[in-house]
Amino acid sequence: MNLALVLLGLAIGSGAQAPEPAYPSTGRLQQLQAVRSTTAVKGDADDCAIWVHPSDPGRSLIIGTDKAKGQGIHVWDLQGEQLQFLRVERPNNIDVRQGVRLGNERLDIAVATIRGERGLRVYRIDRDRAEGPLTDITVQSGIPTPELEDPYGVCLYVRHSDGALFAFASTAAGDRGRLHQYRLEADTAGRIRGRHVRALGEGAIRDQVEGLVADDALGLVYVGDEKHAVFEFAANPDAKKDAPLSTFAQDDGITGDREGLGLYKCKSGLTYILLSSQGNRALKVYRRDDVSKSAARWTLVVTYETPEARQTDGLDVTSSPLGPDFPTGLLVKHHAPGKRFALYAWPPEPRIGCVDPVGGWPDYER
Repeated sequence: MNLALVLLGLAIGSGAQAPEPAYPSTGRLQQLQAVRSTTAVKGDADDCAIWVHPSDPGRSLIIGTDKAKGQGIHVWDLQGEQLQFLRVERPNNIDVRQGVRLGNERLDIAVATIRGERGLRVYRIDRDRAEGPLTDITVQSGIPTPELEDPYGVCLYVRHSDGALFAFASTAAGDRGRLHQYRLEADTAGRIRGRHVRALGEGAIRDQVEGLVADDALGLVYVGDEKHAVFEFAANPDAKKDAPLSTFAQDDGITGDREGLGLYKCKSGLTYILLSSQGNRALKVYRRDDVSKSAARWTLVVTYETPEARQTDGLDVTSSPLGPDFPTGLLVKHHAPGKRFALYAWPPEPRIGCVDPVGGWPDYER
């Protein structure tokens, strides 16, 4: 049977309102079935992040945003049950880092772009806190981002050489052709403040950016130009390399916007980049090959269909085993029509070919 007809039948059977574009022949096509979903938000769900419990994986968390006016940030357990809700005016994207040195402490934190405040907010994560896992630890004045007319995408980056913490953020209005990077630091009271350190991407980014993810180990940040491609940049602001190091996901059967980006890191150190294709409920998985001083070559190794997650904005993934339901990792993917996030058990490693990298990795922080 024609592949397009098969996928049309799947779309109708899953309750889709209209047929979605068929997938290309590029990359193997497989289907993932969600284990479960989170409870629905009231307004407009958007982005998510996974926090991994250091000693009890089954108590890990999913943190997600509802970007509608009057809504905020939700925290769910792995059963999809809500544990906490914080009312914040129009949070858009969110990211997590664990064990970050801030002042005299090592903290697990989440950072979100807050469109209603035109800035960033930082939250401490404490799974055992009775009032809920998240506590706002932003300085009282907030972290304004005047460079961003409408704060949009965000990701965190921890510099390998000294443990310094940075946030990359994009805007949905104004200076959309550049990213802005902020250093996050603790003040004397242990509250987190931020300062602008650089802008990058001018001349390469041509459209709006929302999907962002950084690879701390390699010192790289990946940037999804929604209409054109994914770019790889040096993440260290001292690297003095503001031009893209490589470009991929320009075609590959992507329809609609290039939205959520995630990293699936294999035990060998090899990293896969996950990209949501918003127009056809697809998840693209790329492997970084042929590393050289000039650029990397990207291979589309598989396209996953995610029928329970359509019109996806944000996603996150971890390769950490999170109990019997997620033995080789967890993928969380936004489902726009359902105002929720779908939880998928990641396929065992051999299905995406986790092998040792050939030729080693360059150090982009130098």
